[in-house]
Amino acid sequence: MRFESKWKSIGMVVCMLPAMFGVPHCTTIDGTYYLRAANAEMDESENACPYPCAHIEKAGFHLYFWSTSSSHPVMRGACLIPFWPMDTAYMDGLDIRLYWRIIPPTSADASQPTVFRIQSDSFVAYDSQNQSERPLGLSIDSLKPDGSEYYKYFSFAPYADEWQTEYEFAGDTELQFWYINLIYSQLDELRLRIDIQSEGRDIQFAELVLETDKLYDYTALEIPLTFAPVR
Repeated sequence: MRFESKWKSIGMVVCMLPAMFGVPHCTTIDGTYYLRAANAEMDESENACPYPCAHIEKAGFHLYFWSTSSSHPVMRGACLIPFWPMDTAYMDGLDIRLYWRIIPPTSADASQPTVFRIQSDSFVAYDSQNQSERPLGLSIDSLKPDGSEYYKYFSFAPYADEWQTEYEFAGDTELQFWYINLIYSQLDELRLRIDIQSEGRDIQFAELVLETDKLYDYTALEIPLTFAPVR
C-alpha cells in the first residue's frame, strides 16, 4: 500500500508540472459512447443513420437503431500516460436517447398505416449482476421528415389506464426514445421487443439486444515555451 501511494504521489507531481508552464491539464483520452447490437448486424456506412447503427430487416422492413453521447474526457494522467479514470458508464448516466428509423417496404399500401405496438415489456433494461429485467421510464417522440406529426409519451405509470399501446405511422419514420433517470441504475443491456402490424398482418421481430461500446480520441500533451520575467 505504501509503495502504491508513493507512485501515485509521483504521478500527481509529474502531472502537475505542465500547469506550471501554463497548461491547464495533462494528456487526455476523450471518448464517445454508442450502442452496438449484440445479436444483429451493424451498419457503419452512415447512409441510413448518422452514426454506427444496428440494422434489422424482415418482411421488407428496414429498422435502424442508434445512440451516441457527446465527446468527453474519459481518462487523464501524466504526460503521455493517462491513467486516471474520469468517466461514468453510458448506461449509468442521466439519460439515453435512442433513435429508431423505420423504412417500410416500397410496396406498402399508404392508405393502411403501419402500426407499432408498445407493451409493458417492449423496452427493458437488463442487470446482469442481479439477472433481472425491468421496464424503463421513457418518452417517445415521433419525428416525421415533414414535421406533420408529433407524439409525446411518458411511461412513468406503465400499467395505468392511460398507457398508450399503439402508434400509427406511414412512410419513412424516425422515432426517438428517451430513457429517463438512469443515474441510480447499473445497466448492462437494453432489450427491445418489437411488434409491428402492417396491412393487417403481424410482423414479429427477434428481440434486439444493445450493448455499450466506445470510440476513443487520444490527445497528447503539448508544452509551450513560457518565460517568466526576470528582474
